[in-house]
Amino acid sequence: MIIIACFAGWIEYRSVVGAEDSEKANGSPAVVSLSVMPDEISLRYMSDRQSVLVQVRYADGSTRDITQDSVVELEESKIANWDGLQVVPKAPGTTKATVSWQGQTVPFTIHVANADEADRPLRFRNDILP
Repeated sequence: MIIIACFAGWIEYRSVVGAEDSEKANGSPAVVSLSVMPDEISLRYMSDRQSVLVQVRYADGSTRDITQDSVVELEESKIANWDGLQVVPKAPGTTKATVSWQGQTVPFTIHVANADEADRPLRFRNDILP
């Protein structure tokens, strides 16, 4: 059987095969890889924030955003904080973080500079203009 789906400007073409072709017994495809984007984060001021995307790739080529389902652990919580979907700076330094989901892990790095200083200067062109 062939399924063609068209939603909001994108088309997905997938051949539906039985569970014997690289699929688990529950019918979902096998996990190929786990990735985090960006894999290196640099924050300069206390007001900076960086959103993070955690994505899983399956054997059938499909991907899924699993950011809310994954667990993030920071080696040094005094440098940065994980606030659900983003990294928030706390103090200058560098730390490693690990994303875990269903037994798979992937590391990423967080650099924080000037977090102990006041916020960056307000710039009319970048911060005020719409």
